[in-house]
Amino acid sequence: HRTGSASNITDRRCFWETVMNAVKAKMDSGTESFMVPVWVDLTQFEDIPGYRKSKIKELFARIAGYYAIGHYTLLENVNAMPPQNGQVPSAD
Repeated sequence: HRTGSASNITDRRCFWETVMNAVKAKMDSGTESFMVPVWVDLTQFEDIPGYRKSKIKELFARIAGYYAIGHYTLLENVNAMPPQNGQVPSAD
């Protein structure tokens, strides 16, 4: 069982929120899901340790796919929920 500092957790959450919000903004503006990785500005992620352009594009493609089939609201609701009893809420 590994734990991390609060700042690591905050950084991770900020990363995911940034990714999901970028996808949502592009798709809300009319960009097709398969084009999201092409049109999102990836330079904001270049300073992340382990950054690889191909992997971040793949991540954007996956999240855009979820958004396209209506799962983005599920992800928003999970992220909006506070942890309960020290555990991260599940999407189940």
